[in-house]
Amino acid sequence: MELPTKFIGKEIIFFDEIDSTNNFARELFHKKEGRVKEGTVIVAATQTKGRGQFDRSWHSPDQGGAYLTVILTPPAGMGKFLPAVSLAAGGAGAEALEDIAPVKLSLKYPNDIYLKGKKVGGVLAENLQGTKYGLQSHFVILGIGVNLYTSPSSFPNEIKETASSMLHLSGYMIEPAQFIRGFCIQLEKWYGYFLSGNFNRIMDCWNERMTAIPEGAKEKLQDLLEFKRAGKQVRK
Repeated sequence: MELPTKFIGKEIIFFDEIDSTNNFARELFHKKEGRVKEGTVIVAATQTKGRGQFDRSWHSPDQGGAYLTVILTPPAGMGKFLPAVSLAAGGAGAEALEDIAPVKLSLKYPNDIYLKGKKVGGVLAENLQGTKYGLQSHFVILGIGVNLYTSPSSFPNEIKETASSMLHLSGYMIEPAQFIRGFCIQLEKWYGYFLSGNFNRIMDCWNERMTAIPEGAKEKLQDLLEFKRAGKQVRK
């Protein structure tokens, strides 16, 4: 897959089946002692132990979804702002889908992508520490899963009422390769906002798209306002 990006997706590792793309990315990170090329993407046709927020399982059947992880190595000085990477990925995922299908996605804090009140995707960002250019640095294992044309009838009972697929809700058939390409392009743009300290752009996206604030999230959202204010300082 050729991508018009500078670094994200220039190296892609593909599996027909794997337990979890995030797990493999973490193992690769440790095996290479943190010397992993930034922008490396791990893609799986299916995951046997896909994970979401709070270590919940993520339904990842063979065919029907896009499951991938991107390894990012932000500058050491931006460690305290890493939660904003996950928010940027939500914006990238929503825009990648909207570039293909004429729909309007919403975002649910902290990491879910929704269409018509149903969850169609989610982001899982995990932070690791390692060495970059001889200095201690932060690494982000950024996973995303999207239900593209998964049959809702195949979902586990506990999520049948709350989750669906892009095809079922929009009528548009999106192939995994289409989404992966679009997401890599969008992520490079949105990650660029993070690197430049443009947290305002990230927060504006969430303000426009965010659904109802879940219980217990108000304090965390206050932290996001700190990101927004900090963005002005980062760019000075």
